[in-house]
Amino acid sequence: GAEGPGGPAVAAAVDETHALHMVRLCRFLLEGYTHAGSGDGAARLAAACGDIPELLFRDVVSYLRRRGEEGSVQAAGGKRTLTTQGAGPGDFDHTSALATRLETLRFVYGLSPDYATLSSEQCTELWESCASSSSDREALMVFFADASRPEGGLPPAPPAAQGGKQLPQPQPRPPQGKPGRRGLGAAFTSETAAYVFANLLCSEGVDWDGLGERAYSSFRQFGTDDLGKRRGGRTVDALWRICLTAGDDGVAGEFFCRVFFSQS
Repeated sequence: GAEGPGGPAVAAAVDETHALHMVRLCRFLLEGYTHAGSGDGAARLAAACGDIPELLFRDVVSYLRRRGEEGSVQAAGGKRTLTTQGAGPGDFDHTSALATRLETLRFVYGLSPDYATLSSEQCTELWESCASSSSDREALMVFFADASRPEGGLPPAPPAAQGGKQLPQPQPRPPQGKPGRRGLGAAFTSETAAYVFANLLCSEGVDWDGLGERAYSSFRQFGTDDLGKRRGGRTVDALWRICLTAGDDGVAGEFFCRVFFSQS
């Protein structure tokens, strides 16, 4: 915004309650559209709503950035940049608001690869938009792990490690699709999934000490597929960082075992 008489202008306030309502409404309309009619639903949706995935993606990025800016403004004792109509201060559930946005993004990008898929550049932008919040980053890691495979699906079992040792196998997840609705596909390609794991989840900047069990579980979902194929490099470096910084001794011990298996 323009600079005010008293110095730099504060960003215009956003009514987060209304913004979240619009996201939910968009999800509702998309679900209704994909249920209606017959034939190639993805092609019909692309023709009628081609810009929707990008718009929803930009909404998530904008929300994450507003969250980061809000934290900076509050820490400096400045004016609030986020508002919630009809709610008292602190009543707005930001955790739920982010979860709703990520679930909607998962839905629209999982409808069909012919309609839309997330790119590695988009995943990186999401990742960098929540660098200042451990809770937001953990929610994003859960999103990446879920979006990397079809609903209820499992990857091929990894091959046995050298010496006949086998990494623990994940248990099948129950189908998550709603009754009467086909399950969603992966929201991005296997190449993008490999990029997300190697360049984001295994990056040096991840503060594992500030993350919780959901973040570790998300790493496991990616890592179980990856460790059977790759032993060394960024994966092992990330495992060591988790071992050394995890606040839970059980988690640290488990990931130490994974380092052992990966280097055997």
